[in-house]
Amino acid sequence: MSGGLPIPPYRPMGLGQILDRVLRLLRANFRLLMGIAAVPGLTMLITYGMVLAAMGPSLISAMRENKPEEMFHQAAILSAVFFPLMVVYLVVFAVYLAAASYAAVLADRGTRVTFSDAYQVACSRVGHYVLLTLAIYAVTFLPAFLLEIPILVSSALMGAQKATPNPAFILLFPLLIFLILAAFIGGALVALRLSLAFAASIFESLGVKQAIRRSWTLTRGALGRIFLVALVIYAAIYIATMVLIFGAMIVGVTGFFLLGPHDHASAHSITVFAICAFVAYLAVIGIITMGTWAGFTTAFGVIYNDQRFRIDGASVAQGVSGVPG
Repeated sequence: MSGGLPIPPYRPMGLGQILDRVLRLLRANFRLLMGIAAVPGLTMLITYGMVLAAMGPSLISAMRENKPEEMFHQAAILSAVFFPLMVVYLVVFAVYLAAASYAAVLADRGTRVTFSDAYQVACSRVGHYVLLTLAIYAVTFLPAFLLEIPILVSSALMGAQKATPNPAFILLFPLLIFLILAAFIGGALVALRLSLAFAASIFESLGVKQAIRRSWTLTRGALGRIFLVALVIYAAIYIATMVLIFGAMIVGVTGFFLLGPHDHASAHSITVFAICAFVAYLAVIGIITMGTWAGFTTAFGVIYNDQRFRIDGASVAQGVSGVPG
């Protein structure tokens, strides 16, 4: 382990102090936090990119030739392939959340761990962290997904059988959309209440149920502060995203016109340019995604320490060299 930022003196932090602490930690541990976030980011880009590269041309061809049955068939195959990939990604992302939470909490306590330290701790309880992730998703967004089932089933049946929509379904559709929107908003708020579950699970050696209950306890009375911190981080990431995408568009358009007269541009040149543009787009999206994860996990690490200070009334900086047994 290497030295990090000094441990802040104990005092409950306000919104500005939390945001300042998060920014300082991101600057001091940028390579570590982005490196940890690169694992799920690269996993997603590589696996999904390979599938789209293999099956995308067939789907695009069906769309160009306006063949609804072939489009439906290709989409069904894509869905079947993506399902096992989602399982793999779930495991990787659960391990990432544990590793990032471990690194962020200790960084805020003045100790910066290494990439291998963080993932060693995360890999020691893979099954537990996967179950914790599934439990959090189930508590937060399962109601919204259940409400989506009637819409998905009806749409699939109409697409496969070319049937006319049921009048009753047309009348209920706006109500379903409203309920789904309300369920997602409620789920997002619940997710904020459970945002400290991973840190609590790691540093307090809790099981899945206990970690969820502990996060609920730690965030009691702090939902507004957590929401504002998350909102500010999201806004900053959104602005950075727009800047990066706008800059990438300028570079792309400039490069396209530098190819020369398009009337005489070869198909090979256009193909190479399109591939380079696609790779650049994936790189930009990957960087933005990793930065988003790093920002939120660092913020939740800082808030976890702050809430433990507030609730437990004792310094949690003691014994930070490892995870309690």
